[in-house]
Amino acid sequence: MDKFLQIVGALICLVALSLMLFILSASQERGDGVTLLLGMLPFGIPSIIGGAVLAAFGSILEQLKAIRKATEQQAEVLMDNRSSS
Repeated sequence: MDKFLQIVGALICLVALSLMLFILSASQERGDGVTLLLGMLPFGIPSIIGGAVLAAFGSILEQLKAIRKATEQQAEVLMDNRSSS
């Protein structure tokens, strides 16, 4: 689940940014690029931030898995030491 969220979040950011840049470059020929960019910002910025949040949450899940694994290993070592003494 963690890698999936990281990939989906990165794809959302990449697609949103590339669409904004593509539309902006296409509209520069007509001369209304700034107006179109201002119209895209209320929808584009939240999608980019949402993708970054998804990717960050996937990274947090990955770190939590590593912490849980280390905690379980530490508990095993402590139980082995307790039973051998």
